[in-house]
Amino acid sequence: MSEKKQEKFSYVFGPVNSRRLGSSLGVDILPLKTCTQNCIYCQLCMDEPPVIEIKTYAEPDKVIDEVCRRLESGVKVDYVTFSGSGEPTLHKDIGYIIEKLKQKTGKKIAVITNGTMLWKQEVRRRLQQADLVMPSLDGFDQQSFQTINRPHETVTFDKLITGLEQFSREFNGQYWLEVFLIKGINTSLESLEKLKKLVNKIKPDRIQLNTVIRPGAEPSLKALSEKELIKAAKIMGIGHEGLIHYETAETAANAEGIENQVTELLRRRACRKLDIAEGLGTELTLLEPVIEQLEKQELLESFEYNGEVFYKLKSSK
Repeated sequence: MSEKKQEKFSYVFGPVNSRRLGSSLGVDILPLKTCTQNCIYCQLCMDEPPVIEIKTYAEPDKVIDEVCRRLESGVKVDYVTFSGSGEPTLHKDIGYIIEKLKQKTGKKIAVITNGTMLWKQEVRRRLQQADLVMPSLDGFDQQSFQTINRPHETVTFDKLITGLEQFSREFNGQYWLEVFLIKGINTSLESLEKLKKLVNKIKPDRIQLNTVIRPGAEPSLKALSEKELIKAAKIMGIGHEGLIHYETAETAANAEGIENQVTELLRRRACRKLDIAEGLGTELTLLEPVIEQLEKQELLESFEYNGEVFYKLKSSK
Protein backbone atom coordinates (compact mmCIF):
# COMPACT_ATOMS: atom_id res chain seq x y z
CA MET A 1 0.00 0.00 0.00
CA SER A 2 1.47 3.32 -1.00
CA GLU A 3 2.22 6.06 1.49
CA LYS A 4 0.15 8.52 -0.49
CA LYS A 5 -3.04 6.52 0.07
CA GLN A 6 -2.45 6.64 3.83
CA GLU A 7 -1.88 10.39 3.83
CA LYS A 8 -3.78 12.34 6.47
CA PHE A 9 -5.61 15.50 5.50
CA SER A 10 -6.61 18.53 7.54
CA TYR A 11 -9.43 19.85 5.35
CA VAL A 12 -10.59 16.88 3.26
CA PHE A 13 -12.59 13.81 4.33
CA GLY A 14 -14.23 10.92 2.51
CA PRO A 15 -15.38 10.29 -0.12
CA VAL A 16 -18.70 9.51 1.56
CA ASN A 17 -21.51 7.88 -0.39
CA SER A 18 -25.05 9.22 -0.13
CA ARG A 19 -28.30 8.91 -2.02
CA ARG A 20 -28.36 12.66 -2.63
CA LEU A 21 -24.87 13.28 -3.96
CA GLY A 22 -23.48 9.90 -4.92
CA SER A 23 -19.76 9.83 -4.07
CA SER A 24 -18.98 13.08 -2.26
CA LEU A 25 -15.53 14.30 -1.22
CA GLY A 26 -15.99 16.50 1.85
CA VAL A 27 -14.16 19.80 2.30
CA ASP A 28 -14.14 21.27 5.81
CA ILE A 29 -12.74 24.83 5.84
CA LEU A 30 -13.66 25.91 9.37
CA PRO A 31 -12.56 25.16 12.92
CA LEU A 32 -14.87 22.78 14.78
CA LYS A 33 -18.34 24.24 15.50
CA THR A 34 -17.77 27.60 13.80
CA CYS A 35 -21.36 28.34 12.95
CA THR A 36 -24.00 31.07 12.88
CA GLN A 37 -26.38 28.73 14.71
CA ASN A 38 -26.40 26.25 17.58
CA CYS A 39 -29.12 23.91 16.32
CA ILE A 40 -30.79 21.58 18.78
CA TYR A 41 -30.23 18.67 16.35
CA CYS A 42 -26.58 19.48 15.53
CA GLN A 43 -24.60 16.25 15.27
CA LEU A 44 -21.48 17.89 16.68
CA CYS A 45 -23.26 17.82 20.07
CA MET A 46 -21.44 20.92 21.26
CA ASP A 47 -22.94 23.91 23.06
CA GLU A 48 -20.86 26.64 21.47
CA PRO A 49 -22.00 30.25 21.02
CA PRO A 50 -22.87 31.11 17.41
CA VAL A 51 -20.50 33.36 15.44
CA ILE A 52 -21.05 35.58 12.40
CA GLU A 53 -17.52 36.79 11.64
CA ILE A 54 -16.66 36.29 7.99
CA LYS A 55 -12.91 35.88 7.57
CA THR A 56 -10.21 33.61 6.19
CA TYR A 57 -10.17 30.55 8.44
CA ALA A 58 -8.32 27.80 6.55
CA GLU A 59 -5.58 28.94 4.15
CA PRO A 60 -7.29 28.80 0.70
CA ASP A 61 -4.35 27.47 -1.31
CA LYS A 62 -3.70 24.73 1.25
CA VAL A 63 -7.32 23.63 0.97
CA ILE A 64 -7.10 23.59 -2.83
CA ASP A 65 -3.85 21.62 -2.72
CA GLU A 66 -5.33 19.00 -0.37
CA VAL A 67 -8.41 18.46 -2.53
CA CYS A 68 -6.26 18.10 -5.64
CA ARG A 69 -3.92 15.63 -3.93
CA ARG A 70 -6.85 13.55 -2.68
CA LEU A 71 -8.37 13.41 -6.13
CA GLU A 72 -4.99 12.51 -7.65
CA SER A 73 -4.97 9.38 -5.44
CA GLY A 74 -7.57 7.93 -7.79
CA VAL A 75 -10.78 8.25 -5.77
CA LYS A 76 -13.97 8.46 -7.82
CA VAL A 77 -16.04 11.50 -6.90
CA ASP A 78 -19.36 12.89 -8.14
CA TYR A 79 -19.19 16.07 -6.04
CA VAL A 80 -16.64 18.01 -4.04
CA THR A 81 -18.82 19.16 -1.13
CA PHE A 82 -18.24 21.99 1.34
CA SER A 83 -19.63 20.82 4.68
CA GLY A 84 -18.41 19.48 8.01
CA SER A 85 -17.64 21.44 11.16
CA GLY A 86 -19.61 24.64 10.68
CA GLU A 87 -21.14 27.16 8.27
CA PRO A 88 -18.91 27.27 5.15
CA THR A 89 -20.14 30.69 3.99
CA LEU A 90 -18.33 32.21 6.98
CA HIS A 91 -15.11 31.63 5.05
CA LYS A 92 -14.29 34.83 3.18
CA ASP A 93 -12.46 32.96 0.40
CA ILE A 94 -14.98 30.22 -0.36
CA GLY A 95 -15.66 31.79 -3.76
CA TYR A 96 -11.97 31.74 -4.66
CA ILE A 97 -11.63 28.12 -3.50
CA ILE A 98 -14.66 27.04 -5.55
CA GLU A 99 -13.36 28.84 -8.65
CA LYS A 100 -9.88 27.29 -8.42
CA LEU A 101 -11.19 23.79 -7.70
CA LYS A 102 -13.43 23.90 -10.75
CA GLN A 103 -10.50 25.07 -12.87
CA LYS A 104 -8.05 22.50 -11.53
CA THR A 105 -10.28 19.44 -11.11
CA GLY A 106 -13.32 19.88 -13.35
CA LYS A 107 -15.44 18.35 -10.58
CA LYS A 108 -18.92 19.50 -9.65
CA ILE A 109 -19.04 21.60 -6.47
CA ALA A 110 -21.77 21.38 -3.82
CA VAL A 111 -22.17 23.66 -0.79
CA ILE A 112 -24.23 22.57 2.22
CA THR A 113 -25.22 25.70 4.13
CA ASN A 114 -27.74 26.73 6.77
CA GLY A 115 -28.57 29.72 4.55
CA THR A 116 -28.32 32.35 7.29
CA MET A 117 -25.70 34.44 5.49
CA LEU A 118 -27.40 34.47 2.09
CA TRP A 119 -29.04 37.82 2.84
CA LYS A 120 -25.57 39.31 2.25
CA GLN A 121 -24.92 40.09 -1.41
CA GLU A 122 -21.22 39.28 -1.19
CA VAL A 123 -21.98 35.81 0.21
CA ARG A 124 -24.45 35.06 -2.59
CA ARG A 125 -21.87 36.24 -5.11
CA ARG A 126 -19.21 33.89 -3.71
CA LEU A 127 -21.44 30.86 -4.29
CA GLN A 128 -22.36 31.65 -7.89
CA GLN A 129 -19.84 29.22 -9.41
CA ALA A 130 -21.03 26.25 -7.35
CA ASP A 131 -23.05 23.60 -9.20
CA LEU A 132 -25.33 22.79 -6.29
CA VAL A 133 -26.22 24.76 -3.15
CA MET A 134 -28.21 23.07 -0.38
CA PRO A 135 -29.54 25.46 2.30
CA SER A 136 -31.92 24.46 5.07
CA LEU A 137 -35.23 25.72 6.46
CA ASP A 138 -36.49 24.29 9.75
CA GLY A 139 -38.53 27.06 11.38
CA PHE A 140 -41.69 28.68 10.04
CA ASP A 141 -41.51 31.94 12.06
CA GLN A 142 -39.13 33.78 14.38
CA GLN A 143 -40.13 31.79 17.45
CA SER A 144 -39.72 28.34 15.87
CA PHE A 145 -36.50 29.47 14.20
CA GLN A 146 -35.18 30.53 17.60
CA THR A 147 -36.29 27.26 19.22
CA ILE A 148 -34.81 24.92 16.62
CA ASN A 149 -31.79 26.76 15.26
CA ARG A 150 -30.76 29.04 18.15
CA PRO A 151 -29.04 31.55 15.83
CA HIS A 152 -26.66 34.39 16.59
CA GLU A 153 -28.60 37.32 18.04
CA THR A 154 -28.15 39.36 14.84
CA VAL A 155 -29.53 36.59 12.60
CA THR A 156 -33.30 36.89 12.23
CA PHE A 157 -35.90 34.72 10.53
CA ASP A 158 -36.75 37.57 8.14
CA LYS A 159 -33.09 37.80 7.07
CA LEU A 160 -33.00 34.03 6.51
CA ILE A 161 -36.10 34.02 4.28
CA THR A 162 -34.94 37.14 2.39
CA GLY A 163 -31.62 35.49 1.65
CA LEU A 164 -33.17 32.18 0.57
CA GLU A 165 -35.58 33.94 -1.80
CA GLN A 166 -32.96 36.28 -3.26
CA PHE A 167 -30.46 33.51 -3.86
CA SER A 168 -33.12 31.42 -5.59
CA ARG A 169 -33.68 34.27 -8.07
CA GLU A 170 -29.97 34.85 -8.74
CA PHE A 171 -28.42 31.37 -8.73
CA ASN A 172 -28.13 29.47 -12.03
CA GLY A 173 -27.08 26.13 -10.56
CA GLN A 174 -29.16 23.53 -8.74
CA TYR A 175 -30.86 24.78 -5.57
CA TRP A 176 -32.08 22.09 -3.14
CA LEU A 177 -33.81 23.08 0.08
CA GLU A 178 -33.69 20.73 3.07
CA VAL A 179 -36.39 20.86 5.76
CA PHE A 180 -35.50 19.13 9.03
CA LEU A 181 -38.55 17.86 10.92
CA ILE A 182 -38.57 17.18 14.67
CA LYS A 183 -41.60 15.50 16.21
CA GLY A 184 -43.68 17.90 18.29
CA ILE A 185 -41.73 21.01 17.30
CA ASN A 186 -42.40 21.71 13.62
CA THR A 187 -44.61 18.79 12.62
CA SER A 188 -48.17 19.93 13.39
CA LEU A 189 -50.52 20.45 10.44
CA GLU A 190 -50.33 24.21 10.95
CA SER A 191 -46.50 24.13 11.06
CA LEU A 192 -46.24 22.03 7.90
CA GLU A 193 -48.68 24.28 6.03
CA LYS A 194 -46.64 27.34 7.02
CA LEU A 195 -43.45 25.63 5.86
CA LYS A 196 -45.14 24.76 2.57
CA LYS A 197 -46.04 28.43 1.97
CA LEU A 198 -42.46 29.49 2.66
CA VAL A 199 -41.06 26.82 0.35
CA ASN A 200 -43.40 27.98 -2.42
CA LYS A 201 -42.07 31.52 -1.99
CA ILE A 202 -38.43 30.38 -2.09
CA LYS A 203 -38.97 28.20 -5.18
CA PRO A 204 -36.07 25.71 -4.88
CA ASP A 205 -35.41 23.16 -7.63
CA ARG A 206 -35.90 20.36 -5.14
CA ILE A 207 -37.26 20.02 -1.59
CA GLN A 208 -35.94 17.34 0.75
CA LEU A 209 -37.32 16.27 4.13
CA ASN A 210 -35.12 14.88 6.87
CA THR A 211 -35.56 13.97 10.52
CA VAL A 212 -33.52 12.99 13.58
CA ILE A 213 -31.52 9.78 13.08
CA ARG A 214 -28.34 10.63 14.99
CA PRO A 215 -27.81 12.08 18.48
CA GLY A 216 -27.76 15.86 18.54
CA ALA A 217 -27.13 18.68 20.98
CA GLU A 218 -30.49 17.94 22.67
CA PRO A 219 -30.73 14.17 23.29
CA SER A 220 -34.50 14.21 23.93
CA LEU A 221 -35.43 15.02 20.32
CA LYS A 222 -37.75 12.55 18.60
CA ALA A 223 -37.65 11.50 14.97
CA LEU A 224 -40.59 11.00 12.68
CA SER A 225 -41.26 7.44 11.62
CA GLU A 226 -41.08 6.72 7.92
CA LYS A 227 -44.90 6.68 7.81
CA GLU A 228 -45.06 10.08 9.53
CA LEU A 229 -42.40 11.48 7.22
CA ILE A 230 -44.35 10.33 4.15
CA LYS A 231 -47.51 11.95 5.58
CA ALA A 232 -45.64 15.22 6.18
CA ALA A 233 -44.32 15.09 2.61
CA LYS A 234 -47.86 14.73 1.25
CA ILE A 235 -49.05 17.75 3.26
CA MET A 236 -46.16 19.78 1.85
CA GLY A 237 -46.71 18.48 -1.67
CA ILE A 238 -43.40 16.62 -1.83
CA GLY A 239 -42.95 13.31 -3.66
CA HIS A 240 -41.26 10.22 -2.20
CA GLU A 241 -37.99 11.22 -3.89
CA GLY A 242 -37.83 14.16 -1.48
CA LEU A 243 -37.36 11.92 1.55
CA ILE A 244 -33.71 11.60 2.58
CA HIS A 245 -34.20 9.84 5.92
CA TYR A 246 -31.93 6.78 6.11
CA GLU A 247 -29.61 7.46 3.21
CA THR A 248 -28.27 4.38 1.46
CA ALA A 249 -24.92 3.59 -0.06
CA GLU A 250 -24.69 3.15 -3.82
CA THR A 251 -21.12 2.12 -4.49
CA ALA A 252 -18.37 0.08 -2.85
CA ALA A 253 -15.33 1.97 -1.65
CA ASN A 254 -11.77 0.74 -1.70
CA ALA A 255 -10.84 -0.77 1.69
CA GLU A 256 -7.40 0.82 1.65
CA GLY A 257 -7.08 3.67 4.07
CA ILE A 258 -10.45 2.87 5.67
CA GLU A 259 -9.14 3.49 9.18
CA ASN A 260 -8.36 7.11 8.33
CA GLN A 261 -11.72 7.49 6.62
CA VAL A 262 -13.54 6.17 9.70
CA THR A 263 -11.75 8.55 12.07
CA GLU A 264 -12.34 11.51 9.74
CA LEU A 265 -16.05 10.70 9.56
CA LEU A 266 -16.42 10.24 13.32
CA ARG A 267 -14.49 13.42 14.03
CA ARG A 268 -17.44 15.30 12.54
CA ARG A 269 -20.44 13.28 13.78
CA ALA A 270 -21.42 10.27 15.86
CA CYS A 271 -22.48 7.26 13.77
CA ARG A 272 -23.72 3.70 14.08
CA LYS A 273 -21.64 0.97 12.45
CA LEU A 274 -24.27 0.79 9.71
CA ASP A 275 -23.96 4.55 9.09
CA ILE A 276 -20.18 4.24 8.76
CA ALA A 277 -20.40 1.26 6.42
CA GLU A 278 -23.00 2.94 4.20
CA GLY A 279 -21.23 6.29 4.28
CA LEU A 280 -17.94 4.77 3.19
CA GLY A 281 -19.56 2.27 0.83
CA THR A 282 -17.99 -0.74 2.50
CA GLU A 283 -19.17 -4.00 4.07
CA LEU A 284 -19.85 -4.39 7.81
CA THR A 285 -17.59 -7.46 7.82
CA LEU A 286 -14.71 -5.28 6.62
CA LEU A 287 -15.57 -2.48 9.04
CA GLU A 288 -15.84 -4.57 12.22
CA PRO A 289 -12.09 -5.23 12.69
CA VAL A 290 -11.32 -1.55 11.98
CA ILE A 291 -13.72 -0.40 14.72
CA GLU A 292 -12.27 -3.01 17.09
CA GLN A 293 -8.73 -1.84 16.39
CA LEU A 294 -9.61 1.84 16.89
CA GLU A 295 -11.26 0.97 20.20
CA LYS A 296 -8.16 -0.91 21.32
CA GLN A 297 -6.12 2.17 20.48
CA GLU A 298 -8.59 4.14 22.65
CA LEU A 299 -9.40 6.45 19.75
CA LEU A 300 -13.15 5.74 19.80
CA GLU A 301 -15.85 5.63 22.40
CA SER A 302 -19.34 4.18 22.13
CA PHE A 303 -22.64 5.21 23.71
CA GLU A 304 -26.29 4.26 23.44
CA TYR A 305 -28.94 6.52 21.91
CA ASN A 306 -32.56 5.47 21.30
CA GLY A 307 -31.58 1.85 21.85
CA GLU A 308 -28.77 1.86 19.28
CA VAL A 309 -24.99 1.99 19.71
CA PHE A 310 -23.17 5.02 18.28
CA TYR A 311 -19.44 5.66 17.97
CA LYS A 312 -17.57 8.93 18.16
CA LEU A 313 -13.96 10.01 18.18
CA LYS A 314 -12.57 10.57 21.67
CA SER A 315 -11.75 14.17 22.47
CA SER A 316 -8.03 14.87 22.63
CA LYS A 317 -6.91 15.75 26.14
